[in-house]
Amino acid sequence: MNQKWIARLLSVVMLITSLGLNSMYTPLVQASEGSGDIEVMSYNILTSGKQDITATSPEGKTRGQMLIELLEDYQPDSIGLNEVTNKWIEYLENNDITHEYSGSTTYGIAGLKSDSGLDLMSGSSEYALILYRSDKYEVEREGGYWLSETPDKPSKYASILDNKGNVLYAGMTFNRVMSYAVLKDKATGNVSYIHINTHFDHQSSDYIDTLCAEQVTNKANELAA
Repeated sequence: MNQKWIARLLSVVMLITSLGLNSMYTPLVQASEGSGDIEVMSYNILTSGKQDITATSPEGKTRGQMLIELLEDYQPDSIGLNEVTNKWIEYLENNDITHEYSGSTTYGIAGLKSDSGLDLMSGSSEYALILYRSDKYEVEREGGYWLSETPDKPSKYASILDNKGNVLYAGMTFNRVMSYAVLKDKATGNVSYIHINTHFDHQSSDYIDTLCAEQVTNKANELAA
């Protein structure tokens, strides 16, 4: 896959994986190069700190079961998950990853460690990990960092004040992270695409969000180079 195509696809994947702040999941988005389709999704699975994973919906299904059904129905090439706690990771490893999907589809997990080797968690101890189709892809490179001026360690963009100490631009409530996975097609041995996943703060100003977006874009350009 050439660099120009990777850059175009990155913009699509980055867009859908920074969404999902107010919805359960973002419907399937497709991008194509020639005859090959790449399908990606974004899903805010809701922190287990707010609702137990085993809690059931009015239809009698747990959130974990709904995620398995989502993967079975759409079988995306990759899906960016938000608000993933350690309890969720344990559930994913014991259920979603081991589930027997139709068509011999299997999933793996990427984006748990930062480029500096630390656990890539937000200030609320949540990951922004990526599930990818391990039957189709190998992870050539994965990692991530914190959205801040010191991205290699847990940190965040603070509020920006004027010379009188008044808030000009509200900063982040929690540390926020960005994860990525460079996915190589097993059939061709070539890099197929790069999935970047992030979850912006819910109370920071537009200016701080712009700084975060620029930071993500810079990393995307670096990975696509």
